[in-house]
Amino acid sequence: MAYTTPEQSVQQKIISYLNKLEEKGYPLEHHRREATGANYRKGSSDLFFFWGPFHVEVEVKAPGGELSTMQEKWKERMDKHGTPCWVIDNIEIFKQLMQKNFLNKKD
Repeated sequence: MAYTTPEQSVQQKIISYLNKLEEKGYPLEHHRREATGANYRKGSSDLFFFWGPFHVEVEVKAPGGELSTMQEKWKERMDKHGTPCWVIDNIEIFKQLMQKNFLNKKD
């Protein structure tokens, strides 16, 4: 069995949560960035999603983890263009942000 890092564990929980919301019919499309390939940009967020017309970047950290210099620059760039860039180290924080910004209180 492959070892899962704390960051990967948080990321898997976020993806699972987004999949469940998508299955419920919410206007959601989400993507995970691979840290390789022609389209990869150093410092870019791990995940991003669209909620209807809204675009949100998600940088996943291990509990207590901090942004690298390149990740800070990416976040500043997103903020400059009005795209939220959430830094998440806990699935409960992610759920709270989703509740506050997109979901009905019953979801």
